[in-house]
Amino acid sequence: MSQQDRVASTSADARQLLFIGSDFDRLKDERYTVRRAQFVRLLEECERGRATRFAAEPPNESTTWAGIGSMNRALLYRLTDDPNDLKEAERWIDGAITWKDWGNAHLVNVDLSAAWILWGLSLAYDWLKDDMDPELRVRLREKLVRHSRIMHDYICENRASSWVPKYWQNHNWIDYNGLASAGYALLDELPEAQVWIDDAREDFELVFKGMPEDGSNYEGAVYWRYGVPWLLCYAHMLREREGVDYYATSGFLKNTFWYRLYQSTPNLEEAFNFGDAHDTRSSTSAMMYMKLASEYKLGEAQYMANFALSNLYREQSQSALKPGILPEAGLEYLWFDATVTPTEDLSHLPLSHFFPDLGLLAVRDSWAKDAVMISVKCGFPGGRRQWEQSWEYHKKTGIDYRSLSHQHADNGAILLNAYGSYLICDDGYNRTIHANEHSVVTVGGRGYRNEGENDIFAGVGEDDVAVLNEYFVDGGFFVFDGDTARCYEDDLAITRCQRIIGSNNNSYFIVFDRLAAKEAHRYEWNMQAATAPAIEGTKVTYLNGLAGMDLWSLAPQDQEISTKTTTVRAIYTTQEPDTFHEAVMNTLVIENTEPATEVSYLTAIAPFRREEGGSDWTFETLACEAGVGVVATRGSESEIWLFNTGDGIASGAVTSDAAWCYCEGDTAAPQNLRSGTV
Repeated sequence: MSQQDRVASTSADARQLLFIGSDFDRLKDERYTVRRAQFVRLLEECERGRATRFAAEPPNESTTWAGIGSMNRALLYRLTDDPNDLKEAERWIDGAITWKDWGNAHLVNVDLSAAWILWGLSLAYDWLKDDMDPELRVRLREKLVRHSRIMHDYICENRASSWVPKYWQNHNWIDYNGLASAGYALLDELPEAQVWIDDAREDFELVFKGMPEDGSNYEGAVYWRYGVPWLLCYAHMLREREGVDYYATSGFLKNTFWYRLYQSTPNLEEAFNFGDAHDTRSSTSAMMYMKLASEYKLGEAQYMANFALSNLYREQSQSALKPGILPEAGLEYLWFDATVTPTEDLSHLPLSHFFPDLGLLAVRDSWAKDAVMISVKCGFPGGRRQWEQSWEYHKKTGIDYRSLSHQHADNGAILLNAYGSYLICDDGYNRTIHANEHSVVTVGGRGYRNEGENDIFAGVGEDDVAVLNEYFVDGGFFVFDGDTARCYEDDLAITRCQRIIGSNNNSYFIVFDRLAAKEAHRYEWNMQAATAPAIEGTKVTYLNGLAGMDLWSLAPQDQEISTKTTTVRAIYTTQEPDTFHEAVMNTLVIENTEPATEVSYLTAIAPFRREEGGSDWTFETLACEAGVGVVATRGSESEIWLFNTGDGIASGAVTSDAAWCYCEGDTAAPQNLRSGTV
């Protein structure tokens, strides 16, 4: 068949295309109307890749780009029927299948790069097989069969190890999605492909059964953007091919946009970096927002997609996560839904959101791009549902179903972003986890079990988890109360590591830490910041960008305040051992000078705009008959926080056995009195 004859072929258009379905004619017609912007994006992305050259051997790096790049060019040809676009798609396909192996250095042919390429080439094969050069079609088919067999053989040999039984981890989702895609692409030609499809379907049944209903992702916002697309892709493909609709039944899929939105910093361009995070910008994906907008008619998600695209090249250049946002153009075209009107004004949304599976709370004072926003978490490693279900499975089979290398020692840690800048930050990517690299309490630099390892939660006991005692939100008022004592090394003999964080409208934050152990300790109260502070007595002041923050260390009475530089350096992927993340943080350390079995820290934190020169709040301790207290004053405003140190709370007319109390005015005649759990 000549190239001209192949171009004229309509057989592909007449059948149901994989991942596109039977609605291709409409998708194609809309390239000059409602999908015009997405079509231009796809044209530009494919043009950008014309300079890409393929050597006989793959580069020593992640090659995920080859899969999605081939898919983009195959889609462009299906939309244009242009022989030049077919030739370019064939060039990319030929380049990828010329490589003997897919991947570099670690788990070659059986992990991420291989799965991305398997997915992209499977779609390209299905879309182009009636039109592409016959010899190339045979080579591509043979390559898909070879690598699918390699992937499936690895699965069969590792049912109890590696990424195979790790149902809550992105490698499982990505690799099984690649295998399923190849299965569907080859099913009409290869009966063996049904085995791959069935194996993937069984895996994803357990995956979706185990995903948290609240939509949260313990791996953090960056890995949400890297891993969750493959849940979206598989759910899309399964519904199209077999009528099973996880979009209708999965609480995770229904709610996961809200997780990502409420882990956005106020400017909506960056994200809070709990868990492993390449940076604060690698968590943006227009095509994911588009898909969730389309499935659930979310105008807010449509707006976030448009907003991401308005910063497209900045997102690509400042993101370390490969292959980045630019190659997502094809999925943007397929998943855009013109019937969903963007909701640009987000002020109708609640200012806070709590994700119970992770014990994650996010609170902002407005939806302005320079709002004050805090996020804090305290809960089960990997989330409660993963922890409980994986232990249930483990007791039946003896297999370890958890892979928590992206989970950090960050229970109780605070992230604070205000007026456009981070004031309290986190380490981001880390392969040698330590608690003292987070804003939490340590003892002699020591914290959680197994520190210094990549997965510090491997081998810990079922009950070795943080406990969320309470979270309370009422408008702009919130309290978050958790205890992390069970997470710490056994020989430290810590019996209580309780942290209560409270605020009224985010204008300031009170942090109370009640610590107890069977042995006397000098504790370190650590806080990570992007810049070095000025210290005057027990008041510490930070400046960063257009923001500032005053911190008052109110207790213990006998304390030492110091700062140090903390540097965290980690490679992102074993495929690229020379590419690494480096975070340089200024660590504030407050220590009780005399070792004690029980000690309480009381800290006030108040962000301010840099031009204001400092916070207009002042703080001082309040003498109490029982417990400890702090008075926050601003002009005629007076707000009081009281905390239980073991013998209840007693101050003026306020008495309680609760963990905390709040009132306005004074304790002799308290107004708007609130109290926590006992």
